[in-house]
Amino acid sequence: VSPLITRTTPGRSTTINVDLGGQPRLFLLVDHGDGPGPDPDVFDYDWADWANMELSGPGVPTIPLTSLNWVTATSGWTGPEIDRNCENSGPLRINGTTYASGIGTHARSIIEYALPAGYTTLTGIGGLDDGGANQNNSTSSVRFAVTTRGSSNHPSVDVDLASLGITGAVEVRDLWNRTNIGTVQGTFSPEVAPRSAGLYLLGACIFDLDGDGTADEADVLRLIEMLEGGG
Repeated sequence: VSPLITRTTPGRSTTINVDLGGQPRLFLLVDHGDGPGPDPDVFDYDWADWANMELSGPGVPTIPLTSLNWVTATSGWTGPEIDRNCENSGPLRINGTTYASGIGTHARSIIEYALPAGYTTLTGIGGLDDGGANQNNSTSSVRFAVTTRGSSNHPSVDVDLASLGITGAVEVRDLWNRTNIGTVQGTFSPEVAPRSAGLYLLGACIFDLDGDGTADEADVLRLIEMLEGGG
């Protein structure tokens, strides 16, 4: 959890550098702070930015967090928005500096991501957006937190892999979020939000796409490319 960030905090921001511990889920949290004024829990003007957020890990390319689709996202006022402030009225701007990449939201906010395999570190900047902090009588004050523990509160859907003719371990990929979930065996239990759906690729369902006589990793990669818009 970050220190309290207010308009008088140097840079109006805090540095984010978090070891994700190889966990499959990421939660970005913004809470309102104890801002000035008669109400110690006031959340007026609490525009918050997650700027230049990047995922990295050994042996994998560094990617912007915003290249992934979030699983769920909430904001205390408007948003969240990708690469824009929470009201979608301008770019992310913290203490006069504009950031091209990131997430604009408003306290209180929870944003959940499913992490691709191999990514172990999250870096970036958490700060007050000038759109809220520079308003007259602004009481902007927030705290940022990053965690890999939590519950999305979504029901899981149990899929009996044997009923699909699949025995043994199988690799699973989330095609909508473009992330590798990992290896599952016996039962696959993805979390699915109410009134929504998921689209998953099971490695055991691959067939020969390149005509080399075998259904192998090359065919998996080709099918992923086709399904995710690469032709």
